[in-house]
Amino acid sequence: MTSTASTDLMTPATVDNRRRVRLPAGLADAAGLHPGAVVVLPGAAPGELVLATPAAALARLRRDLAEALRLAGRYPSLTAALTGHTTGRAADPPAADGPAPAAIPAGGPVLVDTAVLTAVLDGEPAADPVIPLLPRLQLTDAVTDDLVAAAHAAGLPAEPQPDRPGSFRAILTALDALGVRSYRPADADRAALVVWDFALRTAGVGCSAERAVLALAGHLGAAALLARPATGLPDGVTAIDYRHLAAVGAAA
Repeated sequence: MTSTASTDLMTPATVDNRRRVRLPAGLADAAGLHPGAVVVLPGAAPGELVLATPAAALARLRRDLAEALRLAGRYPSLTAALTGHTTGRAADPPAADGPAPAAIPAGGPVLVDTAVLTAVLDGEPAADPVIPLLPRLQLTDAVTDDLVAAAHAAGLPAEPQPDRPGSFRAILTALDALGVRSYRPADADRAALVVWDFALRTAGVGCSAERAVLALAGHLGAAALLARPATGLPDGVTAIDYRHLAAVGAAA
């Protein structure tokens, strides 16, 4: 859909704050799309918009990212770039004794660590249960900074380039279209988050992005997704290794 198309489809009645569109069945059939949620993404040409199902939008993002990583030739995946350039972060295998006992609640926000996002973006099969949770995921500033550093280390351009796929801006745009949001705490919350951060440091959480995610999860009483076994955390922090989501039931 280009900028010359009718704007009737883009009214507040059909586009919510997550940039999702719900097409009538007849129009969806004519466009070759199943009726239901559709996300809006920028196209290759100036002023062009692309309508896609959430699954197709994620698949497109993954293809572009894989090709961009191949062209850059620095890392085989965004997760590898993240692990190689983040202090205190390690690639931990799932716990041998099974999933953590905490389940993701049926509603509300879910805080997410950078390594979970990169697993989704890389197309890791273990991250498939995270996909239905995308509209509930909340990013901290530390996670966004972490993602920027990983993309830079992997050789991805900051802005879209006409002659190559993939960019950090394209990643953020696609995540935003898929419903992922950034959470910026109010000034009144800062003192409580410092206390949580100290408790997490004392518990041995060495990665600053993980601490930011867990501190906010503890403060809000929300769940958090990590890419490591969620053990040894302070009381009041609900976290789970994303690789165990299928085992505990990740209700969207």
